[in-house]
Amino acid sequence: MQVNRGVDYKKVFDKNEQEKKKEDLDRKKSLRKVKKKRNRILLFTLGLMIVALYMFSEYSNTRIVMINGSSVFSKQELLDMAKIEYNKKMVLYPNFLIEKRLEENVFIEEANVSKSWDGIITISLVEKDVLGYYIEEGESYLLVKGEESKLIANGISLKNVPFIYDLDEKQREKYVKSCEDVDVQYLSLISEISHYETSYDDNMLQLSMQDGHSVYTTMDGFQLLNWYTTTIKGVSSANKCIMFIEETNTITTQDCESLNNEEVTSDEEVKKNPE
Repeated sequence: MQVNRGVDYKKVFDKNEQEKKKEDLDRKKSLRKVKKKRNRILLFTLGLMIVALYMFSEYSNTRIVMINGSSVFSKQELLDMAKIEYNKKMVLYPNFLIEKRLEENVFIEEANVSKSWDGIITISLVEKDVLGYYIEEGESYLLVKGEESKLIANGISLKNVPFIYDLDEKQREKYVKSCEDVDVQYLSLISEISHYETSYDDNMLQLSMQDGHSVYTTMDGFQLLNWYTTTIKGVSSANKCIMFIEETNTITTQDCESLNNEEVTSDEEVKKNPE
C-alpha cells in the first residue's frame, strides 16, 4: 500500500479557509451595495414626494412680497416691472430674472432677490439718486447725481420725481450742486421746481410741494429741505408759503399773498438754526 506523502493537508485547509473568507467578504460587500442603492432610491422617492407635496401646497405660491430701499416706485409698480403675480408658483420667478427685469429700469442701480420656503419674496433695491427731470425739445431727461442727463422713454412713471420747469442749463448745474447736502429722499416731497425772481434776488427757486405748500429758497439755502418735514408740523394752515433763509440758517412761513407782494418780513418763524 502506497501513502501519498506529498500532500500538505494544513496548507489545503488554510487555502479553503481563505477562499471562504473572501467569498463571505464579497457577499457582504455586495449586500452593502444593494442596501446603499436601495436607500438612495428610497431617499430619492421620498424627496420627490416632499417636493410634490410642497409644490401642490400654498407655501410654494407667492404669498408675500417685501420691498426694501424703494422711494421712487410703489409696490405695485415694482411687481408689474418684475412681472410677479400673487398666488403663482415662486419657481416661475427665478431670482436672476427678477433682478434683470428690475435693473433694466433707469432708476434702479442694483436689485437683489431672496426667497423663503413659505412663499415670501424679498426684493432689496439700490436706487440711483434722481434729482429731477426736465423737458427739452419735447424729450424728457433725468438729472441723476454724479451722471450726465439721461434721455428717458415715454411711459416711465415720474410721479415721485420733481419736475424742473424753467431752469436753463446753468441753473440746472447749480441745482445739482445744491443737492449735494440734501438727503435725496426729501426730493420726492417736491412736485415741481421753477425759477423765481424777487427785487432782492433774481435767481431763487420756487418749490411746489406735494402737500400743497410752496417753498422759496436760494440755491445755497436748498439744503434746508432736510428739515422740511419737521418744519411743517407746527405751521399754521393760513401760512402756506415757506422761506428758506441760508444767511441765518432759518426757516420761516408767511401767507402767500404778502409774499407775492414782496413783503419779505415773516409772520411766523418756525425753526431757527435747524442743526
